[in-house]
Order: sequence, then structure tokens, then C-alpha cells
Amino acid sequence: MLRRSDGLTLLQEGGVGQEWILARRFCAFTLLDATAIPFVRRKAYADITVQRWSPFADTRHHIDWVGAHAMVWAWSQSQILELGDGELVAPPRRVLPETLYRGTPHAGEAFLVTMDEGMEGRVWRDHVMIACQWWAAVPTLDEWNGFRRGAGLSASHAMPVVESLPMLRLPWTRQRVAGFTDLAGRHRKVLQCVAAGLVVALLATPLTASVKLAIKTVMLERVIEKEAVGVGDTLAAREAAERDVVAIDKLLKLRPPRRQLQLMSAVIAATPGGNWKLLEWRMPDSHSLEVVVQMANPDPTALVRGWEATKVFRNVTVDIGRAGNEVIIKADIASANSLHETAK
Repeated sequence: MLRRSDGLTLLQEGGVGQEWILARRFCAFTLLDATAIPFVRRKAYADITVQRWSPFADTRHHIDWVGAHAMVWAWSQSQILELGDGELVAPPRRVLPETLYRGTPHAGEAFLVTMDEGMEGRVWRDHVMIACQWWAAVPTLDEWNGFRRGAGLSASHAMPVVESLPMLRLPWTRQRVAGFTDLAGRHRKVLQCVAAGLVVALLATPLTASVKLAIKTVMLERVIEKEAVGVGDTLAAREAAERDVVAIDKLLKLRPPRRQLQLMSAVIAATPGGNWKLLEWRMPDSHSLEVVVQMANPDPTALVRGWEATKVFRNVTVDIGRAGNEVIIKADIASANSLHETAK
């Protein structure tokens, strides 16, 4: 690691071949569960899902797969290119999140780790990081418990010990590859014998069988490409359906909670005495009613009690008109659901 500048750590020099570690504060994290997605479709599924989830307009991302689960870090490409002492930096060959260079996977539990800037909370389950959150400073106990509950853990009575981990030379994935390389070095002679046997077996395979295998491979790749396009179409259709549901909900909210005939019957039942006359009927919006009635010796208190006793109207107000025998009654219309809840 050669130098650090405004959230970027340079790993290798060489123009377009540069590789950078991006400070955790610039990254958003999520976990994708692709258990129900066939293996050949998971990459397309992850790419489409990340674009829908990402909070950035110009998303770049890194994905680490552990079985059928994908740990995803996303960031803004334009923000990265503007880092570096206020000047545009050359587009790096690869950008990796700082999280991959601090610590190692765990079987389970939650940890609080010091990053180059701020703190990072992590929750592990079966060597998969299922939750990850960054704070500029040490979080409060309420913030920490909110993070734990969001990951499906119970609240803690005390803050965990903040771990200070050194920056590694290799991320987790490369360490696994390096471990395999060391193992191969210890058993080089055995592997050389196995490789020689495989070469002999391949040379002994008839040419026609090799040609058939190549043809099947090409056909399989074409099927995979078509299936990937199909997944994209399905997700696009689902997104359109979700937008339609939102539009339908908005339209349904414009519908009055009760029909006009129900309101008329309620007004007749709510207004005491039968010697009155309806002069005006207005609905300023779908959830309120205003009426003007004519009656002799109006009693505002009796009118309010009568209307609210029906459970159809709420917040009833009564005003006496200029003529003295004219009464203006205003009320909110209670929905059938709210009436049911009140009865309960």
C-alpha cells in the first residue's frame, strides 16, 4: 500500500493498472439471497437487483459470493473520480471496499471495528456478513441495538469492545486463493502426477468426442444468455406491476369512505325531529360533508350528539345561519374500518 488520499488507498502503481481500496464511508452495503435462483442466472440476477437497490445514480459495485449469498458494496463512480486532493484521479483498474481488508469472516456474532474513518458494525452468520453499517463515531447503545435488531439479533445490555484491526495485504477472497496456492506448493509432486495423468487421458480422448463437447458448450452458453435476458424481462415486469399497485392505491384513496345513500340515511337518522328541510348538500372532499338545513328552534348541542351517535360522522360542528332558522352542519365521514375498530 503506497499512499492514502481522501478515502482512497493505492495498492499498485502503473496508470490504468492502479488498484484502490475505497474508504468504508463511501460505500453502501446489502446482502442478496439467491438461494431460489439457478446458478447460471445468479450473476444476471445480482446485477439487475443491485441497480434497483443502489442509492447512487452512477453505481459501481463489488460482489463477493459465499454459496448462494452475495455480499454487495456499491459506490458512486463520479465521487471516486473526484477523490484525490481535489483533483480528478485516473480511472482505477479496480476498486475494492475497505471492509475486505480488515478482519476475517466469522461463524457468527456481531462486532464493532475501527475503520480508517469512523466505525463499522458487522454481523456474521456461517461466515457470511449478513449486515454491515458505518458510523462516523462510536454509536450509542440505542443505535447499536437498532443495528442488532435489524440483523435479527436480540438487544445487548452493553456496547461491544471496539476492535482495531490492521489493514491486510490481501482481501478475504484472495487469502482463500493464497491458501490454496500454499497447499499446492506442499503437494506439488502429487499434483504434477495428477496433471500428467489428466493430460494423457485428454490426449487419448477421440477427436469426435471433443468436437461434440465443444458444440454442446456453445449451445449451453446460448441457452444461458437467453435465460439471463428472460430474468431481466421478468424483473422489469415485476417492477412495472409494483408501480401499477402504487397508482391503484392512490386512486382508491380518492374514493369516499361511504356511499351517498348511506350518508343520506345517516343524516336523516341523526337529525332530531322530523320538521326540518334540507337546503344544501356539499362534499368539499371525499372525507367531509357539509349540509344546510332549515328548522325551527335549532338546538346545536342536540344536533352534534345526534350526528356523532351514528358513528358515521366525526368532528361535528354546528353553526346558525343568518336567517336564524338555517343551520350549517359540518362533519368528517368515518370509514367502515374505523367504525369497526371503535366497536371493538
